[in-house]
Amino acid sequence: MADLDNKIENLDKMLDEYEGRIGLPKYGDIEDNDKYQEEMKKYFTMDRTDLEALMPEECLEIACRLNQFSLHLQRSQNRQSARMNWAESTAKKIGCPLFDNYNGWGFDEKFAKVMADNEPVRKLMDVHRLAKQCVDRLNFLSRSIDNFANTLKDLQKAKTKYEKV
Repeated sequence: MADLDNKIENLDKMLDEYEGRIGLPKYGDIEDNDKYQEEMKKYFTMDRTDLEALMPEECLEIACRLNQFSLHLQRSQNRQSARMNWAESTAKKIGCPLFDNYNGWGFDEKFAKVMADNEPVRKLMDVHRLAKQCVDRLNFLSRSIDNFANTLKDLQKAKTKYEKV
Protein backbone atom coordinates (compact mmCIF):
# COMPACT_ATOMS: atom_id res chain seq x y z
CA MET A 1 0.00 0.00 0.00
CA ALA A 2 2.87 2.38 0.77
CA ASP A 3 4.23 1.86 -2.73
CA LEU A 4 0.85 2.77 -4.22
CA ASP A 5 0.64 5.86 -1.99
CA ASN A 6 4.12 6.89 -3.18
CA LYS A 7 3.08 6.48 -6.80
CA ILE A 8 -0.04 8.60 -6.25
CA GLU A 9 2.08 11.20 -4.46
CA ASN A 10 4.49 11.22 -7.42
CA LEU A 11 1.56 11.64 -9.83
CA ASP A 12 0.32 14.63 -7.82
CA LYS A 13 3.86 16.05 -7.72
CA MET A 14 4.14 15.76 -11.51
CA LEU A 15 0.78 17.53 -11.91
CA ASP A 16 1.91 20.28 -9.50
CA GLU A 17 5.14 20.77 -11.46
CA TYR A 18 3.25 20.89 -14.76
CA GLU A 19 0.74 23.42 -13.43
CA GLY A 20 3.59 25.50 -12.03
CA ARG A 21 5.32 25.53 -15.43
CA ILE A 22 2.17 26.86 -17.11
CA GLY A 23 1.84 29.62 -14.51
CA LEU A 24 -0.82 28.33 -12.13
CA PRO A 25 -0.37 28.95 -8.40
CA LYS A 26 0.36 26.05 -6.07
CA TYR A 27 -2.60 23.71 -5.79
CA GLY A 28 -4.20 23.35 -2.40
CA ASP A 29 -3.67 26.88 -1.08
CA ILE A 30 -7.42 27.43 -1.09
CA GLU A 31 -8.20 24.19 0.73
CA ASP A 32 -5.76 25.10 3.49
CA ASN A 33 -7.18 28.58 3.99
CA ASP A 34 -10.03 28.78 6.52
CA LYS A 35 -10.58 32.47 5.77
CA TYR A 36 -11.14 31.72 2.08
CA GLN A 37 -13.57 28.91 2.89
CA GLU A 38 -15.57 31.19 5.19
CA GLU A 39 -15.67 33.84 2.46
CA MET A 40 -17.08 31.36 -0.08
CA LYS A 41 -19.60 30.06 2.45
CA LYS A 42 -20.80 33.64 2.99
CA TYR A 43 -21.30 34.17 -0.75
CA PHE A 44 -23.14 30.89 -1.23
CA THR A 45 -25.59 31.67 1.57
CA MET A 46 -26.48 35.26 0.67
CA ASP A 47 -30.20 35.88 0.74
CA ARG A 48 -32.19 38.46 -1.19
CA THR A 49 -31.60 41.17 1.41
CA ASP A 50 -27.84 40.61 1.20
CA LEU A 51 -27.92 40.81 -2.60
CA GLU A 52 -30.00 43.99 -2.58
CA ALA A 53 -27.53 45.63 -0.18
CA LEU A 54 -24.53 45.02 -2.43
CA MET A 55 -22.97 47.96 -4.21
CA PRO A 56 -22.23 47.47 -7.94
CA GLU A 57 -18.49 47.24 -7.26
CA GLU A 58 -19.06 44.57 -4.63
CA CYS A 59 -21.02 42.49 -7.13
CA LEU A 60 -18.03 42.48 -9.47
CA GLU A 61 -15.55 41.77 -6.69
CA ILE A 62 -17.59 38.79 -5.50
CA ALA A 63 -17.98 37.59 -9.10
CA CYS A 64 -14.19 37.65 -9.49
CA ARG A 65 -13.70 35.68 -6.27
CA LEU A 66 -16.31 33.15 -7.40
CA ASN A 67 -14.52 32.77 -10.73
CA GLN A 68 -11.29 32.06 -8.85
CA PHE A 69 -13.05 29.41 -6.79
CA SER A 70 -14.57 27.93 -9.95
CA LEU A 71 -11.06 27.59 -11.40
CA HIS A 72 -9.96 25.81 -8.23
CA LEU A 73 -12.87 23.36 -8.48
CA GLN A 74 -12.10 22.68 -12.14
CA ARG A 75 -8.47 22.01 -11.22
CA SER A 76 -9.66 19.63 -8.51
CA GLN A 77 -11.83 17.79 -11.01
CA ASN A 78 -8.97 17.61 -13.51
CA ARG A 79 -6.61 16.22 -10.87
CA GLN A 80 -9.10 13.55 -9.89
CA SER A 81 -9.66 12.67 -13.56
CA ALA A 82 -5.91 12.26 -14.01
CA ARG A 83 -5.74 10.07 -10.92
CA MET A 84 -8.70 8.03 -12.15
CA ASN A 85 -7.15 7.49 -15.59
CA TRP A 86 -3.77 6.59 -14.12
CA ALA A 87 -5.24 4.07 -11.67
CA GLU A 88 -7.38 2.39 -14.32
CA SER A 89 -4.62 2.13 -16.92
CA THR A 90 -2.13 0.84 -14.33
CA ALA A 91 -4.63 -1.74 -13.06
CA LYS A 92 -5.22 -2.95 -16.62
CA LYS A 93 -1.49 -3.08 -17.28
CA ILE A 94 -1.06 -5.35 -14.26
CA GLY A 95 -4.28 -7.33 -14.63
CA CYS A 96 -4.67 -8.04 -18.34
CA PRO A 97 -1.63 -10.31 -18.64
CA LEU A 98 -3.27 -12.54 -16.01
CA PHE A 99 -6.47 -13.06 -18.03
CA ASP A 100 -5.37 -16.45 -19.37
CA ASN A 101 -5.50 -17.80 -15.81
CA TYR A 102 -9.25 -17.09 -15.54
CA ASN A 103 -12.43 -18.37 -17.15
CA GLY A 104 -14.92 -15.80 -18.34
CA TRP A 105 -16.74 -14.54 -21.38
CA GLY A 106 -15.59 -10.99 -21.60
CA PHE A 107 -13.19 -8.37 -20.34
CA ASP A 108 -15.33 -7.21 -17.41
CA GLU A 109 -15.90 -10.71 -16.07
CA LYS A 110 -12.23 -11.67 -16.29
CA PHE A 111 -11.08 -8.35 -14.88
CA ALA A 112 -13.44 -8.74 -11.89
CA LYS A 113 -11.90 -12.15 -11.20
CA VAL A 114 -8.39 -10.72 -11.45
CA MET A 115 -9.39 -7.93 -9.05
CA ALA A 116 -10.74 -10.45 -6.55
CA ASP A 117 -7.42 -12.32 -6.48
CA ASN A 118 -4.88 -9.54 -7.04
CA GLU A 119 -4.42 -7.01 -4.25
CA PRO A 120 -2.49 -4.37 -6.27
CA VAL A 121 -5.18 -4.37 -8.98
CA ARG A 122 -7.90 -4.16 -6.34
CA LYS A 123 -6.18 -1.24 -4.60
CA LEU A 124 -5.73 0.59 -7.89
CA MET A 125 -9.40 0.13 -8.70
CA ASP A 126 -10.25 1.45 -5.21
CA VAL A 127 -8.24 4.58 -6.10
CA HIS A 128 -10.12 4.73 -9.40
CA ARG A 129 -13.49 4.39 -7.66
CA LEU A 130 -12.73 7.12 -5.12
CA ALA A 131 -11.44 9.49 -7.81
CA LYS A 132 -14.54 8.79 -9.92
CA GLN A 133 -16.77 9.66 -6.97
CA CYS A 134 -14.90 12.95 -6.57
CA VAL A 135 -15.22 13.73 -10.29
CA ASP A 136 -18.94 12.95 -10.16
CA ARG A 137 -19.41 15.33 -7.22
CA LEU A 138 -17.37 18.11 -8.83
CA ASN A 139 -18.86 17.64 -12.30
CA PHE A 140 -21.12 20.65 -12.54
CA LEU A 141 -20.01 22.68 -9.51
CA SER A 142 -17.52 24.89 -11.31
CA ARG A 143 -20.04 25.65 -14.04
CA SER A 144 -22.74 26.41 -11.47
CA ILE A 145 -20.42 28.78 -9.64
CA ASP A 146 -19.53 30.46 -12.95
CA ASN A 147 -23.26 30.92 -13.55
CA PHE A 148 -23.61 32.49 -10.10
CA ALA A 149 -20.71 34.84 -10.90
CA ASN A 150 -22.39 35.81 -14.19
CA THR A 151 -25.62 36.49 -12.33
CA LEU A 152 -23.74 38.84 -10.01
CA LYS A 153 -22.24 40.60 -13.03
CA ASP A 154 -25.75 41.03 -14.44
CA LEU A 155 -26.89 42.35 -11.07
CA GLN A 156 -24.01 44.82 -11.13
CA LYS A 157 -25.06 46.04 -14.57
CA ALA A 158 -28.66 46.42 -13.46
CA LYS A 159 -27.67 48.32 -10.32
CA THR A 160 -25.40 50.62 -12.33
CA LYS A 161 -28.17 51.27 -14.85
CA TYR A 162 -30.67 51.91 -12.05
CA GLU A 163 -28.30 54.36 -10.33
CA LYS A 164 -27.99 56.41 -13.55
CA VAL A 165 -31.74 56.86 -13.86
